[in-house]
Amino acid sequence: MGYLAAITWNPDPVAFELFGPLAFTWYGLTWSLSMLVGYYLATWMFTREKIDAVDPSNVVTTIFLSCLVGARLGQVIFYDLDYFVEYPSEIFKVWNGGLASHGAVIAAILSVYYLSKKYAKINFLWLVDRMAIIVLAAGSFIRFGNFMNSELYGTPTGSDYGVIFTMHDSIPRHPVQLYESVWLMVCFLSFMVLYTRLKAWKDGFFACLFLSVVFTGRLLLEFMKESPDLALGLSRTQWLSVPMILIGLGGLIYLNRKEIHAQD
Repeated sequence: MGYLAAITWNPDPVAFELFGPLAFTWYGLTWSLSMLVGYYLATWMFTREKIDAVDPSNVVTTIFLSCLVGARLGQVIFYDLDYFVEYPSEIFKVWNGGLASHGAVIAAILSVYYLSKKYAKINFLWLVDRMAIIVLAAGSFIRFGNFMNSELYGTPTGSDYGVIFTMHDSIPRHPVQLYESVWLMVCFLSFMVLYTRLKAWKDGFFACLFLSVVFTGRLLLEFMKESPDLALGLSRTQWLSVPMILIGLGGLIYLNRKEIHAQD
């Protein structure tokens, strides 16, 4: 059966090769781009707010590596524990994909806490707010890498429209990776507008906004993925998103009440 309106998608995961065995994958390049953009944004933010006692490159490197390790451990523990117990060497092959955003968020929070203790000039909530903005851009690039890897694709569209991931089958599907990439970029641009326009905000505002808004989008987009139900019609990823959303909403309510009391 032909699907005239569908896009056939089967790119080579390897973007280019140098000197024979040295290959650069699209997934690896999107992670590298994320790190470069993170360096730029962190340097710009630190300069803008006159934080000159801390090297932003050290901050970004620590958080980036923590997110990479946390995302991989999240994938291992939350999703594919049996597989990785049987094939432990596969844990280190992150270039093949398989990184859980929930694990990355937990690792990012822990690394920010460590950095806030290491550097007296920055406190935990101040840093986690800025990193929440930067992570949005990084996440958008990485989701595009998932698209180039033809992984994390969505459910069949049930029509002639969609993307045919020929690596898997010949059915038009929702390109959920692109949906989430665009969603995260929209969130990043919106957060940047707020960051540059708001004259003042309570520390923790952007972190709570990130948890509540971003993971609500993640929860909704998961309905377009072929994920097995864990309970009450929700997948494992959706249930992992629920506490993130509740923490974010609770934090926003707390900050709002704190602001009201401060004005009384």
